[in-house]
Amino acid sequence: MYPHVYFDLSEDWHNHRYGVDFSEDFWVDPIRRTEAYREMSYQRAKRFPGTDIGSLEPEPNPVASDQYGHRFIPALFGCKIRYTPNQAPSADPIRADFDQLAALDMPDLRRNDVIKKAMDDAKRMKEKYGFAYGMHLHPKPRIFRGPEPGNH
Repeated sequence: MYPHVYFDLSEDWHNHRYGVDFSEDFWVDPIRRTEAYREMSYQRAKRFPGTDIGSLEPEPNPVASDQYGHRFIPALFGCKIRYTPNQAPSADPIRADFDQLAALDMPDLRRNDVIKKAMDDAKRMKEKYGFAYGMHLHPKPRIFRGPEPGNH
């Protein structure tokens, strides 16, 4: 059995080679972000032909909660999210001791601005693409196979 390997090139790589700017504007508009990811997939496929890195016909992968990168939960709890041109978003940590962290209240999900934004984004994406994911989903793993056992 061969392991599954998934290659994901960094924001810095895309910024340096293709000028993709990952500042806040990239993340705020869900349609722009989805289309930018599709374009990056296309550019990777052109740069690495025959490798399954990227796609010449990329499908949309609209993710409603992706405004904060993989920092949705920190944003939900009020952490400041920082954006830079060549990196994924980062979150400033909550500076607290164990007891203070244990005493944190669960955010009111019906009134939380982070949830409202994700729901609004999901609605816009559903109108454009017919569907939207609520969390980040990677494409199916790519399988890279070496020589078959015994056939060296």
